Amino acid sequence: MKFVYALIAVSLGVIAFGLYLIMQEQQNNQVPVTEPPRDLGLLPAPVPDEERGRPAVEPEIGSEAWCDMMMYKSSETWTEDETRTFADRCIYQD
Repeated sequence: MKFVYALIAVSLGVIAFGLYLIMQEQQNNQVPVTEPPRDLGLLPAPVPDEERGRPAVEPEIGSEAWCDMMMYKSSETWTEDETRTFADRCIYQD
């Protein structure tokens, strides 16, 4: 029975020593902050329509330039007529 108690005591000692080592490792890995945080600038700068491939003047509906312009336009803002025209003229061409 003394052997079982000794084994439990040694096991608890090993666990306590392991926890101590883990705590020391966490403290050693902390890097001091020497610089203030910088702005990452994740938002792109606005680009004029001409540079983005969109003409400044609205092209004729159904033309190739119109199809290219619609590719940049958010699909939530498309009207039902624009959707049909895009499907007929830009996707299903003969």
